[in-house]
Amino acid sequence: MRNRNNRIAVRVTNKEFDRINEMVSKSIFPKEKLIRLIIEGYPIQEKPSADYVQLWCALWKLNTTINNFFIRGAVKSTSEKIEETIKHLQNANYVSYDIKRKKKKGVKL
Repeated sequence: MRNRNNRIAVRVTNKEFDRINEMVSKSIFPKEKLIRLIIEGYPIQEKPSADYVQLWCALWKLNTTINNFFIRGAVKSTSEKIEETIKHLQNANYVSYDIKRKKKKGVKL
């Protein structure tokens, strides 16, 4: 059931009516909601462009992804990454292709 039981009828000029319709077309609200917001003193802004909405959605997804990495601990600090890389390099047994070939087939270079 509706809570709005009181009705107010207001007459406006053609110029005022056009201005209200212009504001409605630029906002995301229907005419009644827009007038209520004006009465409450909220600032009325134009609806954002489609490009802005796409950019905002992309940034929101990126932010969510980054937060998930931090929450799961998938992102390590730079110093931890460097230490891990150094340990990996120290423990690795690197043999060049030429040395492998020489050992396996006995080829003299």
